[in-house]
Amino acid sequence: MIKMIRRDDTKSIIRRGLKANDLPSENPGSGSGASYGKVEINNQDLKRFKKRTIFHRVLGSGTTPIDMQDQFRGYLEYKTPVFLILGGPSLNKLDLASLADSGILTMGVNNSWSVYTPDFWTCVDPPRKFLFSGWSDPSITKFVPANCSRKALRQKTGDRFRELSLTPSDCPNTIFYQRNSSFDHQTFLLEDTVNWGNTTKSIDSLGFKSCRSVMLAAIKILFVLGFRRIYLLGCDFKMEPFGDNYAFDQDRTTHSVKGNNRSYKTLNERFKAMRPYFEYNGLEVLNCNPNSDLEAFDHVDFSKALSLEESLMVQGETTHGWYEGEKKDKEKRKHRKQRALK
Repeated sequence: MIKMIRRDDTKSIIRRGLKANDLPSENPGSGSGASYGKVEINNQDLKRFKKRTIFHRVLGSGTTPIDMQDQFRGYLEYKTPVFLILGGPSLNKLDLASLADSGILTMGVNNSWSVYTPDFWTCVDPPRKFLFSGWSDPSITKFVPANCSRKALRQKTGDRFRELSLTPSDCPNTIFYQRNSSFDHQTFLLEDTVNWGNTTKSIDSLGFKSCRSVMLAAIKILFVLGFRRIYLLGCDFKMEPFGDNYAFDQDRTTHSVKGNNRSYKTLNERFKAMRPYFEYNGLEVLNCNPNSDLEAFDHVDFSKALSLEESLMVQGETTHGWYEGEKKDKEKRKHRKQRALK
């Protein structure tokens, strides 16, 4: 039984906890599936962004642009990791308390923030579909489509919904992005807007119609922010009629289940086509669900992923002596100046 740490009434959200105190006993190294190998890419495919992806905040009736590109990029060869928390039921089988204790950054999507409070969060659907407790939480950096900035939110008390006069633009720590609905696997990472799939009226670069997903938007946003190793949690990529298809309480009709399963197949092919471009641009995506129907990415055990990333953290530093060094340097400079005057 996981001990839930949360101040609100959902009783099901794991709060970020203390930093891990102990180093892992072993480093899984390259055996964890964290490396991919060489990939052949056309010379026209550039590693650099052609245009910067700009986010913005809403201030009153206006907006202020924010350039967040590579803000979380690692130093030297270190790849800043992030766990992308999706909504599949396999999420409930993980020891999320250990993730909270690790201090590793996380991004949630949709109502997965009812299970775990993330550092970042995003959506593509109307904002009224998602818990108001998340919208009101200033500790979560929320990335929201710009055309949803003024759409109304709602709150649920018991079994009743209450329409609110508030919108995402009124909520703390909320950032907006421009999106597009023309999927191209070759340019997905380098576009200056965030792609979330394709419309029903147009055909994408792989010959598919429709199929839009928050997962596409989340990966693109994380890449723009500078993350280069993404671990997928709750990535099941399959639904069953009348089954438990989410990590949280949510029903789906038979028609919706069929539609989602079709979308998963299309997304699988899209990710297979994008993987070489991910690798070329230094992006690693690893799936922590061994039973997932997403076949495009390698699997890595959740506990090994945590151990690997914790072993790369700077730990064991002490505070003694940091200030004294400045005093000693000052005294040395003083003595050198006195000797020079003699």
